[in-house]
Amino acid sequence: CDGIFDCLDYSDECNHDCDNQVKIFKDRSIFILACSLGFWATFLNISVMIKGFANYSSLKTAAAKINEAFVLVVSTGDLLQGVYLLLVAVSDEFMNKSTCKTQFEWVTSYMCTALGIISTVGSLVSLYSMTILSLFRAQGVRSMHIPQENLNKRHKISLLGSIIGIYSLACLVAFSPTFSYLNSYFVELLKYDSNP
Repeated sequence: CDGIFDCLDYSDECNHDCDNQVKIFKDRSIFILACSLGFWATFLNISVMIKGFANYSSLKTAAAKINEAFVLVVSTGDLLQGVYLLLVAVSDEFMNKSTCKTQFEWVTSYMCTALGIISTVGSLVSLYSMTILSLFRAQGVRSMHIPQENLNKRHKISLLGSIIGIYSLACLVAFSPTFSYLNSYFVELLKYDSNP
């Protein structure tokens, strides 16, 4: 159980004494925490999104509509994180006994890749939209003395451009490990690090 796979069939590391070393969740309490956080993140963000979409048309000022739009974007990113946690927990349960022998197949599988993309997109969408929302709110504080205006064409274009930019940049970063010229770096490096 030294963490180095000396045998081709992994029998030196994948036995009864060592099998727990390669589970996704080594501790059952962390598994339960991931399930509960995933459930609540998914449920609460869906609730925020339903409420936000229902109330959006009743908002009067451009500032209120832009603020609500970015809150909805943050919610989509956080929703992806909840879905990610639930999917990782489900994957851990399906691979419960065989994770040790299939760990290298797992890290190169489509499911693992999809989970990485979901997690990265969710994190970056939340981060980027909170950053833009903070900048927008700072701008709003500076111009409090200016009368509030309705959402005009310029506001709509900049809002739509910001949202498209947020998702585009998040997807570019998230999908970059799947590009053929980077894929070997991410996957092969993981194999080498796991087996020096």
